[in-house]
Amino acid sequence: MARTLYIEDDIALVDFAAHPAYQLDYLGDWEAYFTTAYFVDPAIICNGGRTEAEFQSQGLGDRLVVQVGETADIVESIPMLEKDIATADDLWYVHKCFAGMGRHIIGYNYEDDQDCNTVMPMQVLYHEGELSGFVWQHQANIPQDPNTDYWEYPPALAIQGIIDSPPKCLMDNVANFGISTVHHYFFNNPWNAIC
Repeated sequence: MARTLYIEDDIALVDFAAHPAYQLDYLGDWEAYFTTAYFVDPAIICNGGRTEAEFQSQGLGDRLVVQVGETADIVESIPMLEKDIATADDLWYVHKCFAGMGRHIIGYNYEDDQDCNTVMPMQVLYHEGELSGFVWQHQANIPQDPNTDYWEYPPALAIQGIIDSPPKCLMDNVANFGISTVHHYFFNNPWNAIC
């Protein structure tokens, strides 16, 4: 089973098995890596779901957690407030504000030699200090589904407009095969997002 993404000259670029946010599973007959975010306590989802009253009080959800292990009970919680995000644990770092998206909190540590395999494949977005969304950031060229237009393929200039001091591995990956991102917003007018 292949656990590393390769380009034509057989140079290993990204080892998806190296980060616990990627889980190897099957999509039909295809073996694929998955990332999973929950907006409701996974224990509730895995045990029959929410009641109508819980849905009415929570709406689509009341949290953002990312699965970082083989089961849904191994998660990384994302704080609802920017001031509560722990930037001292080597998981999150404050990056740039981008108009229409908000403040980006990402796992890139401002070091040129950072290992891209260790970075959470996610950017967390805050608008006026409150969680406003997130971005999946996969260092792979995920094909566009002809029925959707969700995936974006940011060029190096866009990366530098969001990430403060992007590492060499990221810029090399962008140049060699690209990265794929998809934004998820928790409010209706993300184009109004500020920091």
